[in-house]
Amino acid sequence: MALSLTYTGKQLIWWADLPQLFSYVAAFGDLQGTLRLNGQDYTVSGQGTFEHGFARKPCNYDALLRPLRALQKLCRFTLMHYHYNLLIGANGFHGGMMLAQGLGIDFRNLGGIYWPDGRFIQLTQIAVDYLELEDLEDQALSATIQFPKKWVVRAIAESGSFEYTATRQSPPAHIAAHMIYADFQFLGNYRTPGTDDVAVSGHGYGEFVRM
Repeated sequence: MALSLTYTGKQLIWWADLPQLFSYVAAFGDLQGTLRLNGQDYTVSGQGTFEHGFARKPCNYDALLRPLRALQKLCRFTLMHYHYNLLIGANGFHGGMMLAQGLGIDFRNLGGIYWPDGRFIQLTQIAVDYLELEDLEDQALSATIQFPKKWVVRAIAESGSFEYTATRQSPPAHIAAHMIYADFQFLGNYRTPGTDDVAVSGHGYGEFVRM
């Protein structure tokens, strides 16, 4: 199998932009290319994203976490919680959200959605409810880790609210002991007072960390 793709970016969501220290962006655009499978060529086209973080590492942060990791062994608490979703919907709808917490304090809580006509709506006050968790076993890990199988994301939009339910579709890609990448399907609604709900649906890419 061989895959060749050309990507054209059109719109951005900045997750962080600290010059000379840390920047993180997701770009949304169009993908076109060719998939060769068993000697047969197939045309590939659709919406996609290119997301990337750029950072400097002035020190080893693992050492700073050691006292807290030691304390976790005595009393149970969540040191880090990170949930990141990118959404690709029908008819040009796309967007995403990021919730990053340390010791229960929000460090990043933001998002945004683009409508097919190009309008951008900022999302704030992101909240995630986990409806179904799945125990994942890894031979490299000393214990079974729970990761979400189904979750609900709720957010405040500029003129209303946005909500969607996501269900993981693929086996999760275990990136680290407490982290997975996965794809999912979502169904949701955008609500504004005095108007009918706007239904959205599609596929997404997600990252999840809890330690």
